[in-house]
Amino acid sequence: MCANCHLGEDPTANERWERIASTQGHDLHLTSDHADLADVQCVTCHAPAVHRFAPAEETCGQSGCHADEETLIALGEMGAETTFHCVGCHEFTAPIEAGAPPLLPALDECDDCHERGPLLADLGGVVDPHERTCGYCHNPHDQAEAGAAVETCTDAGCHDGDLAALTSFHRGLNHGVIEDCSTCHEAHVFIVDGEDCRACHTDLR
Repeated sequence: MCANCHLGEDPTANERWERIASTQGHDLHLTSDHADLADVQCVTCHAPAVHRFAPAEETCGQSGCHADEETLIALGEMGAETTFHCVGCHEFTAPIEAGAPPLLPALDECDDCHERGPLLADLGGVVDPHERTCGYCHNPHDQAEAGAAVETCTDAGCHDGDLAALTSFHRGLNHGVIEDCSTCHEAHVFIVDGEDCRACHTDLR
């Protein structure tokens, strides 16, 4: 019954409810081949009547699908808030973006509460390497402080390639420097001023 109206595959359809199959959250839960999702049906999360979500004790973390340790919020005072629902940060109906992990909170979702947009300075035409997606670095489910995100640069596996081959500025750096991105790169800025060589090479003065 649900599929008759909601599983249109055309991502350009005007009505988002006609293209449910093309949204991040639904695609992840309905088309995944993961064994834990084999029996998920629309009514697993949605009540069969009046298009409502099932009661809170039957959805997301409360249903047993997501373990408590995965859904509890460790970041600052956010953990004291008990009214958050997962979809407040994870936009189920966001369109699928090729190559991007699904359901990562982006700046728009985070700014609803935090107003952190100004932290992302004007990069002068340079593309933001993290695509204004806070969830690439920040994970309030296991980071107690926002600053802990800096530790994820190399630990998360995002930058585990040959960094020396990425740019000439990385060549010749000792392992201690190249393994700690924050030695040169500031959070929310990313771009290093290559004009000031002697800021690092103090032995040349």
